[in-house]
Amino acid sequence: MLILETPVRVEGDFGGVLFVVVALGQLAEFLADLSERDSVDAFILYGDDKVLAHPSMFNRMFKMAPIGEIPLPNIDMFADDPALSMLDNGALAEIDPMGMESKKFSGIVVNDDVVVLIRDHLGLGPEPWRIGFKVDRAKLNAPLIKLRQNAAIGILILIAAMIAALIMGRHMTVQIPRIASYAARLSRLEIVDSDPLPDSPYRELSVAAKAFNQMSSALKWFETYVPKPLVMRLMGQSEETDVTTSRERMMTVMFTDIRGFSTLAEHMQAGDIAALLNEHFELLSNCIQAEGGTVDKFIGDSVMAFWGAPENMPDHAERTVRAARAIQIAVLADNEKRRLAGDPVVAIRIGIHTGPVVVGNIGSSSGVNYTVVGDTVNATSRIEALSKDLGLENHESASECFVLLSETTIEAIDDQSNIESLGPQVLRGRSGEIEVFRLVPGH
Repeated sequence: MLILETPVRVEGDFGGVLFVVVALGQLAEFLADLSERDSVDAFILYGDDKVLAHPSMFNRMFKMAPIGEIPLPNIDMFADDPALSMLDNGALAEIDPMGMESKKFSGIVVNDDVVVLIRDHLGLGPEPWRIGFKVDRAKLNAPLIKLRQNAAIGILILIAAMIAALIMGRHMTVQIPRIASYAARLSRLEIVDSDPLPDSPYRELSVAAKAFNQMSSALKWFETYVPKPLVMRLMGQSEETDVTTSRERMMTVMFTDIRGFSTLAEHMQAGDIAALLNEHFELLSNCIQAEGGTVDKFIGDSVMAFWGAPENMPDHAERTVRAARAIQIAVLADNEKRRLAGDPVVAIRIGIHTGPVVVGNIGSSSGVNYTVVGDTVNATSRIEALSKDLGLENHESASECFVLLSETTIEAIDDQSNIESLGPQVLRGRSGEIEVFRLVPGH
């Protein structure tokens, strides 16, 4: 029997003594059952050399200590237990069963696979109780091994994530600048030469690339119907909030027309007519835009252009005359090529007039044009047709590019070389006379 006693106090006052009687046979039976059921080998020592409880005590007889001593078997009676045998030989020491220097325990290393951990409990009797239990190193290290495995897996995942981030970053460093460059080109309306953005495996970049490609397609159609130079110049005037508001301004207007186009078209196929007009309009537009002019519209085989808006242009008349000279040279050179190719030549007439016009956005809610209107525009159209009305085109000195200018245009330019006066003329549908001048070609 094992008898334990402890005083009982109530609110600090002694209330009695509590006795606990434990049969050592029952304690040994508990340890034996624990060993059999849960594979946990444990023992309890009383002091350094007495065995208080051991699984084998349940079914073994021991020679007890002499009368007057505590009737417990000595530790040397358990020679068949390696742990107790080693403990009897003084093998108890601090050990590190998990290979972690910061975690030390009292115990015995039985072999490479088994250790015995021992813990002393004081206050249960004159001698300390030593409770020991055998531990399988593999089971003891299992949490540590799992922790190390998880740490290794975590490191591998981290490395994989870093590699993926590096690959993604490299892809983005290519795609994002590409998108930025593409956006910059679109902002300058550089659409024709812009190759589509390639797709991306990353959703956000893929959506952005598709959006830019769709916007580019839309702007290509937009550019087909709206003069690109005009849009760029309007964008450059963005600080003027009323740049597109209709206003009166002194400007110079030009009209061109192909002489005898109806007769020329009678002997051509529709596709050939379209090709001829496209080439002709391209030639004229290049000369007009080179001098800062704006192609307002194409009307059949005619072109209407103006100078002096949207930006202020004090020398708008000079620029218009220079553009007319360039058109003369270009038309004559083009007709020389056409003669060599056996194609019919294209002769044109041009009218130029300077005066006040209303310029700005004009139209309806369904669509507007940035254009010019007013009496000056009508007068320019009449001047362009004047050479035909006067029969000047049939004169032997008529050229393939007949240019007429009003006196207000002549008054606004400094270089009046190669210009001859045709005298006062009456414009069709208008009262009064206006002096008209001719730009002599070939210089």
